[in-house]
Amino acid sequence: MVVNCATRWLGAILIKEASAETCARTLVNQLTAKFRVPAHITSDGGAQFTSALWTQMAKLVGVKLHHTMAYHPQSNGLVEWFHRHLKASLMARLSRPDWADELPWVFLGIRMAPKEDLQVRCTAFPTDSTTIEAPDVKTIWAEDDVPEGSEFEDIWDTRQQPEYEVLFKQRVGTEDVFLGMSRKDGSTACCEDMVIRVKLPDCKPADLTLDVKEHFLGLRSSVYKLGLHLPHPVDSKNGRAQFHSETHTLEITLTMKREFDFINFA
Repeated sequence: MVVNCATRWLGAILIKEASAETCARTLVNQLTAKFRVPAHITSDGGAQFTSALWTQMAKLVGVKLHHTMAYHPQSNGLVEWFHRHLKASLMARLSRPDWADELPWVFLGIRMAPKEDLQVRCTAFPTDSTTIEAPDVKTIWAEDDVPEGSEFEDIWDTRQQPEYEVLFKQRVGTEDVFLGMSRKDGSTACCEDMVIRVKLPDCKPADLTLDVKEHFLGLRSSVYKLGLHLPHPVDSKNGRAQFHSETHTLEITLTMKREFDFINFA
């Protein structure tokens, strides 16, 4: 079985024996000749994939070989996942012993399944007109897997966390207070802004570094460090901050972007 790790394309070629010569001939005639020479090949540590013939073939066509660890299927998890998926799909379709006849239909179903991370269906091997960027093999995790503000979760940072409070603020006018022309009430659901007040004794505005993201607020100085996961998403591009010197308090006002605000403020 062959899996393209970049596109999740899946294929299989039936062979009578798994010798080094047969595997090398199949790779060149059935895959390389039809598609193109792969840059990397990852396989298990079977004798056919560690033989001198297989190594020489890879060197000749310019392929870099990688071998997974013995008794550690996680090192080639994508292939192992497809093995399980393929077995379950064959069991669901089999009504006669000729399982090889069902392989094309099983592969078609797997390839037609949407790949959520790629937002495509891999119905064909990628060509020059269908280019999908391969993930960086040196990347340990995807950028989306790291939550905002993770850089503040450092147990070795000795800076103290300042005192703070989170408030919610309404924008009201005469028509709201005296005429009751809107649907606003005193609940936080009818508040447009989030206000964060941070007490920073012995600090000056020039010493502060403020970083606001949609779900996270970061505040740093030489003495204090605050990493706050916000209770609601905010408009990180538009906000205001004011430092009150008499109380050494930084007041940050951010407009919230909640899913049902269009109903609350209708």
